[in-house]
Amino acid sequence: MLLPETMKTRALNQLIFAATIAICFPAKLLAHGLEPHEPTAEEMAKVEEPIPGTDEFVAELSRHGRALFNKSENEQLSHIVDDLDVKRHQLRENPSNKDVPRFHHHRAEVAMVALLEKYQGLIRHDFAGGKSSDLEMEVPLNSHQDLILVKVVTGPGPKSFVVSDINLRQDELKLPGAEVLKSGTAYVLLRLSEVPKGRSFVLLGYRVDGSEKPVHARRLTLIREPEGTLDLTVTDEFGKPCPVLIRLTAASSGRLAEPDSALDFREQLNEITGLDKDGSLGIYGPGKAYVAPIPGPLAGPYWVIDGKEHSPLTAGEWELILHRGTEYEPVRQKLTIRPNETTTLTVQLKRWIDFRKKGWYSGDDHVHARLMSEEDAKRLMSFTRAADIHVANILEMGDSARTWYPQRGYGKDHQTRHGDHVLVVGQEDPRSALGHAIGLNLPSIVRDLDRYLLNDLLAKEMHEKGGLYGHTHVGANACFVHREMALFTPMGIVDFNSIVQRRLGLELYYDFLNMGFKMTASAGSDTPYGAVLGTSRVYTQVGNEKPFTPQAWFDALKAGRSFATNGPLLEFEVNGKLPGEEIVVNPGSTVRVSITGYGASENWAPKEVRLVVLGESFRSSFSDDPKKSSLKLEAEVPVGHGAWIAAHVIGHDGSEAHSTPIYVKCEGFRHWNVTKAEAVIDKQIAVLAEIDDVVDKAKEAYTNNPNSMWDRWLVEQGPQVKERTTNVRKHYQEMKSTLAKEIQERNK
Repeated sequence: MLLPETMKTRALNQLIFAATIAICFPAKLLAHGLEPHEPTAEEMAKVEEPIPGTDEFVAELSRHGRALFNKSENEQLSHIVDDLDVKRHQLRENPSNKDVPRFHHHRAEVAMVALLEKYQGLIRHDFAGGKSSDLEMEVPLNSHQDLILVKVVTGPGPKSFVVSDINLRQDELKLPGAEVLKSGTAYVLLRLSEVPKGRSFVLLGYRVDGSEKPVHARRLTLIREPEGTLDLTVTDEFGKPCPVLIRLTAASSGRLAEPDSALDFREQLNEITGLDKDGSLGIYGPGKAYVAPIPGPLAGPYWVIDGKEHSPLTAGEWELILHRGTEYEPVRQKLTIRPNETTTLTVQLKRWIDFRKKGWYSGDDHVHARLMSEEDAKRLMSFTRAADIHVANILEMGDSARTWYPQRGYGKDHQTRHGDHVLVVGQEDPRSALGHAIGLNLPSIVRDLDRYLLNDLLAKEMHEKGGLYGHTHVGANACFVHREMALFTPMGIVDFNSIVQRRLGLELYYDFLNMGFKMTASAGSDTPYGAVLGTSRVYTQVGNEKPFTPQAWFDALKAGRSFATNGPLLEFEVNGKLPGEEIVVNPGSTVRVSITGYGASENWAPKEVRLVVLGESFRSSFSDDPKKSSLKLEAEVPVGHGAWIAAHVIGHDGSEAHSTPIYVKCEGFRHWNVTKAEAVIDKQIAVLAEIDDVVDKAKEAYTNNPNSMWDRWLVEQGPQVKERTTNVRKHYQEMKSTLAKEIQERNK
């Protein structure tokens, strides 16, 4: 099985293409807040020479071979993928430091070998030192597995990773060439195609270093396992077929089966930036799937079907999981597939709550997808409905060089609606050394490279167009968002901050609330980069007096009537006021707080409802019963000279929800945490110095690399950026003076 020259050429072209787009595309790991491990000298001493073929081998396993593995093995493969992504990112972003990429590449290789050696399906062909090896082995295959892993030992020497193809279409079995192996150990991933039913045979030949003909040969007997058929219909609470997220897992092995009816989004999601082709590995699920990185047993890959599934499955026991967002009960059901029989099943989903009746509608502020045709819109709407998201914000994505995920248009005329589910076009742009910003509900894109680092001017234009401006990756404190927040929050231009992306993160959010800024909570999944649409969601209080409109949803978000979640739901009031609202009281007053947390029984049902005052837990209610779907807390809270008050709900599965605060203000005083404000202000002043340093260093970097658009705009717009850091620094100093005066007044 000689590796065809066309495959080598393709691999080389993919690497070239990867290097091209790497100039302007961030690593998904850092986008999700995972900083690379800096190896110690002791760790570097253990790093060996790289194993040939690692990247292609792992990429192929990650994209197409996950059905070989169970859940635990797939988690190990994901960690391997992460290490290789770190390597690639570090080679691009910090090429002078070779240690970090070398270490992560080595760690990935060690883990890959360990995973393969423990894998029960590994076929072992050992020809070293005259050792005998079975001439023939039986390999069971099912309808969702056409990959085989083989370990070939030909003698002492280094390891290698190899990917090869075998097509069983020919009517005469011939030795299809032979793999070129150096003396050593090769881990070979065989991609089979057109495998016939029943029993079939394939002959594997191996030749070593310069031999013209195979010196070793072994035969595999391929056995297609008995199959049956699953005929599944999924309906909503009204009995109508509906889109849903689905996962099928073999009970005996934990292996996954891709539904034949799964919708294919790869062309409009994965392949837009080329990342699914260039060797960047783990940001999607297997095949047509997307990963839901949510807490608890429901985490993992899902496929989207339009309510009907008809496909072959290997006979045996299976687990079916159906998931449709936070307001429906998830389904976990055992199936028995019998050989040559059709298993017919209809599942009607049940709502455990309809939050629309309370006026709350869900949204996802961060979805990337091409939306250029009716077919694109139809597929995306199915995904949106499968997640039960009412407002999916489809974001064109830009940076200092270009944009991705093209849109056919912006504004109301280009919204796609199905009942109370709607796709609304927006942008994640600018994305720069000052962080990533989002523009929502825009009639046209707002993008000006000559003002690319001047977010205040771009936000002003967004507001003039009737849109919203916000910061993303806030919860993860990633992608330089701390710079963006330090510089632009005091300007009063920020409408929302995304604090849930995979998980809830509160460090930056609380810092700015404790300085007395108003901060609206939002959330976004950053689909397709490692998350199912709707995995992270923001609910806004639209009300139910009038028919739902997207504009009402955006108005509610701008007003701060929101909470962000990856599971639980909540209601929260202070003296009858909703999140985002302000209450004016006299110093020394007490306010009445009411919080109710909700969650699906035995899943994200509330375990704790926490009342937060000025960033500290003031009081909590607890439940030890995972079947209890609601939990309430009521309290009287003294507010002194003012406070911000918020609700935080934690589910039994570890999921969380957090509200936008309600602001209690006393005339002449700021609603800040006077014990923490000074330290947090100093922290922001240090970030402004960091921004100035980034601008200064860009001059030398741009001189050395005039092709860098990233550094070009830092150089050209650097004086305007530093003018802003100077002005905002003065603002922070004035805040410190105000704080000192307030403390004196409070102590009187």
